[in-house]
Amino acid sequence: SRFSPQFKIYATTKDAWDGMFSACQQAKKSIYIEMYIIANTDKTHDFISLFCKKAEEEGVHVVLLLDSWGSRELSSRDRQKLRTAGVEVRFFIKWFSFIHRKLIIVDDTIVFVGGVNLQPKAVSWFDLVIRITNGPTHQFKKMFARTYKLTKGAHGDILAFLLTPDKETLGIQIIDHFPILRYFKLRTHVMDRLHTVQKTVTFATPYLVPPKWFDDLVVSLLSQGKKVTFLLPFWTDSVMVNHVNRYYASRYSMRGAEVYILPKMNHAKAMLLDDKEGMIGSGNIDHLSFNITSETGVFFDDETAVLNLKKIFENYMVNRNFRL
Repeated sequence: SRFSPQFKIYATTKDAWDGMFSACQQAKKSIYIEMYIIANTDKTHDFISLFCKKAEEEGVHVVLLLDSWGSRELSSRDRQKLRTAGVEVRFFIKWFSFIHRKLIIVDDTIVFVGGVNLQPKAVSWFDLVIRITNGPTHQFKKMFARTYKLTKGAHGDILAFLLTPDKETLGIQIIDHFPILRYFKLRTHVMDRLHTVQKTVTFATPYLVPPKWFDDLVVSLLSQGKKVTFLLPFWTDSVMVNHVNRYYASRYSMRGAEVYILPKMNHAKAMLLDDKEGMIGSGNIDHLSFNITSETGVFFDDETAVLNLKKIFENYMVNRNFRL
């Protein structure tokens, strides 16, 4: 079977939350979430109460797979509230391994994937999420089921996703990255793309702490006269990363890269390659994402989606603090 995916891109956390909340409100069968951070966002979008209502009053199968470290601020009260309502809440606990994905699957038909967590402090951030409909939901469900199994989940309907055969998908390549299981697809796909850049590549990332292979490839692209652009926040949520970001921003700008410093937190993780292919996902340009944490995302060549991503990047650049 072939798919013809439809895409919608959200450019801020709040816009993404609006889309996610609406989709979950309309769920009839299931809401599956694999997320690094879930905390109480009830001041703007009360996801926790919504999940409880869908499970308890409407019989929707709601499953939350959360990273035990990332979601440590989810209160005992909220955990109990969810479980009492019939929401299955499972935590991934593994020494020096983390779920860093931000994945929502609604009714086996709608997928949200990108950089957006459910945490109050992120509500005003720049961030990117792509919604996929009429796409290869089965591949995301297989990823979800794999993590579910690692958390000792036992629901047969979810574990059955592991047996679903892959189907050909046009215009989309899914990043299935889980180093603890020896899946290094984020690293593989990014490396492959950087080897084939013809003219331009643009990166949006909150954290620019690249491994040596990435640094070598960027320097090589710049030495070949390729146009390399970075979109970085002025301040991140880590003082140490602020210093590292500025080091690499200076290193690359001195070699000819364009570096745009954005006025508020940019949490988006994305690439634009030769204005022909885009990528939106959960992985940062750092050692953790490439080598330690589970990640997901999508590469896409749909003309409209690529143009929308380009326009979002251009808007980020216009609203910059300054450019190196």
